[in-house]
Amino acid sequence: MKKLFVGSFLRIAFILFSFNSIDVIGPWCNSMTQIAMPSGAINQTCLNNSSVFKLFVSREWYVDGYGNYIYTYRNINVKNPLGTTVLVITEGMLSESGGNLYYLFPIGFFNLVGTWSYQYDTYDACTATWYSNPNYLTIYGFSANIIASDEIICIGGGTPQNIINSDLSSIGTYNIKWQSNTNGAGWYDISGATGVTYQPSYINQITKYRRIGIITENTQCTATSNEVTKYVYHAFSPGVIGSDQYLCYNVLS
Repeated sequence: MKKLFVGSFLRIAFILFSFNSIDVIGPWCNSMTQIAMPSGAINQTCLNNSSVFKLFVSREWYVDGYGNYIYTYRNINVKNPLGTTVLVITEGMLSESGGNLYYLFPIGFFNLVGTWSYQYDTYDACTATWYSNPNYLTIYGFSANIIASDEIICIGGGTPQNIINSDLSSIGTYNIKWQSNTNGAGWYDISGATGVTYQPSYINQITKYRRIGIITENTQCTATSNEVTKYVYHAFSPGVIGSDQYLCYNVLS
């Protein structure tokens, strides 16, 4: 139990080590039941983001002439997009730096695309009640990006079959681009190829294809599909066999 002045509040912020932040403010001693997200707050990132996230908990107070009241830390609950509570942050799990408390999420913690929620219970000193409102972090990205299928062209060249979409699932809208790789020469964008499926043009060499999805809400969120290979083999030479021969049946030589 810790004594704070009336008007104190708890502020929670998700920040990257680049110090971009989401401030979430829960005011004390009023009847407000919302935790406000300020204008311009960063409230989303990519599934493949390699940054470490910090949940920042700082206490700020001022004297407003009403005296003191008692504040008890309340656990912070983190739920994944499936609604499952995957972490409960207790006060003992917090670290401290410069007088500020924080919890450090490890790389890879946010391992599902979708909307994550984090919330804590707040005490309203005016009404002597606790209330809880979730705040959200959207993880954009692709949960699947699969294309099909390999093909063999045995006549020295030809137009491959259409490359079909087996699965393309995402959180967020997306744009598509296709790339090809001929005989291992490297991947190059295919001009005008922006559809979910792709019809290759005539080829006479072994060529690989892949699809890249790009989330429009955050273009840093991308996903590359599996590779599909269109094999091209030269036509076989029929070869030459010997001439006809005649044999007499049951004749002694």
